[in-house]
Amino acid sequence: MNDMKLESLLGALRGKVVNTARIEHGFETRMMATLRQRQAQEPAVFFMAWKLAPMFLALLFVMGGWVYTVASPQGAVHFSAVGARHEEVQMVRYMTGD
Repeated sequence: MNDMKLESLLGALRGKVVNTARIEHGFETRMMATLRQRQAQEPAVFFMAWKLAPMFLALLFVMGGWVYTVASPQGAVHFSAVGARHEEVQMVRYMTGD
């Protein structure tokens, strides 16, 4: 049944004549215009990224300075105390006076 239906649809397509001259007219011109438009948009994004690069570099230095000044070495000891050697860390802190 499906084969008969498919054959009838294909037969209807074969009988219909499609004029492609209208579709083909100016295809190359339209394609080249689209490519030029895309090429014109790409440098804007590229230059925008280069304009934002100093801001990200400054943010990197600010975050690095914050980590260097605010985050104390004792913070690292607190994080290591979470591990399995909690008692040893507490003992070292008690003995060294930290």
